[in-house]
Amino acid sequence: MKTALVNGAARGLGHAIALDLAQDHNVAITWRSTAPTGMLTDHPNIADFQIDLAHPDATAALPKRVIDQFGHLDIIVNNAGSILTDDAENYDAQAIATNFNVNVNAPMGLVAAALPHLHPGAAIVNISSQ
Repeated sequence: MKTALVNGAARGLGHAIALDLAQDHNVAITWRSTAPTGMLTDHPNIADFQIDLAHPDATAALPKRVIDQFGHLDIIVNNAGSILTDDAENYDAQAIATNFNVNVNAPMGLVAAALPHLHPGAAIVNISSQ
């Protein structure tokens, strides 16, 4: 059985992707503040990892943790995202840094950390918004 890692899977699109994959994959999901509900008890092949992707080094150990849990990693779905400010009048440097870390650094860091463990045929899906 293949193993997928889905970031930001406690709700919304990531949640739906994780549940769909769980039909025939082992699935590791990440979440920051919204704990996954129901899906862990309903799907014993789903494991959750609480992680704050706003920290630049947050993803370095994640692929190894997934491999320790399931034995291998075949699919990465970078779904988590952050949009903390929306206009110049409300500029907040910390919010911009958080957005950049979650939306750019985390997916790139996760892919970089996972590459040594991925085999031919592995898939990486990056999802973005606005």
